[in-house]
Amino acid sequence: MGGYLMQAYELKTHGITLQKSNKLVITGQPHDNVVANVLSGHSDVGFVRTGILEDLARQGKLDLKDIRVLNDKSAPGTSRLISTRLYPEWPFAAMPQVDESLARKVAATLLRIEDNTAVVRSIGIQGFVVPVDYTPVADLLRELRLPPFDAMPSFTLTDVGNRYRWQVISAVLAIALILMLGFRLLLAKKNLHALAQYSRSLFDASLDPMVTINAQGKITDVNTASEKIKGVDRKDLIGSDFANYFTEPEQARKSYQQAFEQGRVIDYPLAVRHASGKIIDVLYNASVYRDGAGEVLGVVATARDVTERKQAEELVRQLAYFDPLTGLANRMLLADRLTQAMLAGKRKSEFGAVLFLDLDNFKPVNDTYGHGAGDLLLIEAARRLKSCVREIDTVARFGGDEFVVVLNELAPDRGQAHSQVDMLAQKICQALAEPYVLHLSADGERPAQTIEHRCTASIGAMLFHGM
Repeated sequence: MGGYLMQAYELKTHGITLQKSNKLVITGQPHDNVVANVLSGHSDVGFVRTGILEDLARQGKLDLKDIRVLNDKSAPGTSRLISTRLYPEWPFAAMPQVDESLARKVAATLLRIEDNTAVVRSIGIQGFVVPVDYTPVADLLRELRLPPFDAMPSFTLTDVGNRYRWQVISAVLAIALILMLGFRLLLAKKNLHALAQYSRSLFDASLDPMVTINAQGKITDVNTASEKIKGVDRKDLIGSDFANYFTEPEQARKSYQQAFEQGRVIDYPLAVRHASGKIIDVLYNASVYRDGAGEVLGVVATARDVTERKQAEELVRQLAYFDPLTGLANRMLLADRLTQAMLAGKRKSEFGAVLFLDLDNFKPVNDTYGHGAGDLLLIEAARRLKSCVREIDTVARFGGDEFVVVLNELAPDRGQAHSQVDMLAQKICQALAEPYVLHLSADGERPAQTIEHRCTASIGAMLFHGM
């Protein structure tokens, strides 16, 4: 195979590098050998110079139908088969050491040789012309890294700057802009992270339980106090139904639905059911929260544990209306219940009755065994009294060993009402007359002991009809 630089350059522009992708077969001169090698099947592709194929066909050595020219091209001024652009060849050049005047004279002589003369025919050329542009040849040698371009050119940053000044300036400005935007983005992200941490710390720092709820009633976030009051971890609370953690789920649903509808709710009473089963009374305050566009995102609710307050209120109520020893109604509550019984009797035309009881033989217990024994006897007497009457009736401790019973809704007939009172009085006397077995604890004067005591009751009764 002869020279193939033009073909190698063309292949490289199409992404094919001969040294890496193919096995080269060197056939040697003449170029006819290349054609013969391809026709015999020893090679897939051959490289020949322009005109070889036409010459072989003219000589009858080749039928052009037996071959195919790859990358077939056309060029002005020639009708020959080509696969690459046309390159000038066979330059007549003077070596650097040749005298310049001599070189000019030789060049002038060659250019004066006329075409189609015996001289040019004997040489086998068309003639000599003024040198054409050899830039394509230089580009080919440079791309293929062939002499004199086989060594890497040396250059400096100054060369780069001089050649690509505006590109470098644009790149530097673009990089500076990207760095500035990246820094601002990083700073904004850092500030958002700090703000999120600050908001989270405020959320968790609240001593009152706080939750956020979406429109479907699902919990979207909770603080530490919410985990404690429910006895459930945050990861398990998030995504669960808010109403499921209350003794009355339907009331809980109404609370956040009211917040979505009205914008907020204030002091909504609910009872939280702790994971242990403990019930905790709370008052909920809730309001909607919105995004930057004003759209409602959900409800944030805060609960206040009012269990101790309710217990204190109940204790106050007990002290105000109930006897602390027996748990029976005291005089204040007795007066209220008696008034209600009279009004109800008048409205329904029914009789009511008041029974006044005094325990007989009570004083010896206090004198002999102390007030502790007397208190136990009074507590037992109160229990027996309550077991004798109905839920609608009232039993009160009037003072000391004196009790009052208010009966409601007796018969509208006086005689029948009198009989009802008489029967109840006998039932009470029998109950109170049963022996009292009292278990006394040891004190500084007496050891622990169990005693039995008997006492009866004196009862006075009065019917009433209205006020």
